[in-house]
Amino acid sequence: MAAPRSRKCKASLALLQTVIAAGFAAGSCHLAAQAADRRLVAEDKAVPPALSQAAQSVGFLDAVPVDPGGEPDGGSAILISDCLVLTANHVVEALASGKDAAMLRLRFPSLKDDEGRVKTFAATLEERPNGLWRDPVADDWALLRLAETPQLEPIALAPAKCCDWQKLPVPAAVAGFPADRLDPGAPTAWVDPACSIIRRLPIPVLATNCQATSGNSGGPVLIQSEEGWKLAAMLTRAPPPKRRGFNAGQISYALVIEGRIARAIARAKERPCAVQEPSPDTAPA
Repeated sequence: MAAPRSRKCKASLALLQTVIAAGFAAGSCHLAAQAADRRLVAEDKAVPPALSQAAQSVGFLDAVPVDPGGEPDGGSAILISDCLVLTANHVVEALASGKDAAMLRLRFPSLKDDEGRVKTFAATLEERPNGLWRDPVADDWALLRLAETPQLEPIALAPAKCCDWQKLPVPAAVAGFPADRLDPGAPTAWVDPACSIIRRLPIPVLATNCQATSGNSGGPVLIQSEEGWKLAAMLTRAPPPKRRGFNAGQISYALVIEGRIARAIARAKERPCAVQEPSPDTAPA
């Protein structure tokens, strides 16, 4: 996935080749080259109700203050407990880049105050890889803690039995805030409800044919289980070509929730969440 950037998606072949060469496949504006755009607003009647409900727990992550004269940039983030949020580390780094006092904030479009404004939740860094052992792909994750609980159902991790890697492809879906469909002032969640996990790479990364652009970074790849849609992986930057294991276009990449990232989540869950009720004035709008 590409780091957050300008919201104007130019679909020229030259730009597409440049982005892919930089190693950001899922964040590229490749949708114009596809036969059909499957993406739907999460609340669309054509989206299965259970998937639409799961998408409510995917938030839009950005930072304040916004650079003077600039457009707000951001990415997607996944509520995985009452107050813990998982996102891509490159999203966090991009949001804080060059800012002395950037405040991360998370907005869930389904949560509005009495005046119809989307509620804002302040987010602080809980844990992310440090420079001693970071891999630009396998360690592209960050855990955030919310000051207040959003009162949404967290997205649970998919049980191991749901993902038999000997029987790929696996039907999947993605949810998030694609850059080419984003209104930063009033973010709306979009889903691709009918894609697949097509391969697991030698590194803990999945290759999918799910439709995603740069704003989807940090969002979930969801798999349907008997208990509903569960989190199988998190959309991330593309690995270098030599580590992808195959050459294929129209591919998005996602980090499997295992190893260091799974242990970090377990540690973070040992700390209790704040008990106060959510407020629309948690952070500056």
